[in-house]
Amino acid sequence: MSKLIALDYLAIITGAASALCWMKSAFASVSSEEGRQINTKGGWMGAQISSDGADVLESLKVQSKWNAWAASFAALTAAIQIISMAWAP
Repeated sequence: MSKLIALDYLAIITGAASALCWMKSAFASVSSEEGRQINTKGGWMGAQISSDGADVLESLKVQSKWNAWAASFAALTAAIQIISMAWAP
């Protein structure tokens, strides 16, 4: 297999990983009960904003993590495609 074909497959894999991470981010949610347990660790009662049974602040933390992974995979995909284009005859 040539280097260009290998890079194309690698770009497909990293692009798919990016899409999966963004899908995970879009549907990530922390229930109000889970958020309450997270916020009360250490004996302190933390603030909580809830909407439709989900802890908004904790859900945003989880979504932020998955968004960061998705953006990293997207950047890697773009870099692989740039390298592939630079090596193309």
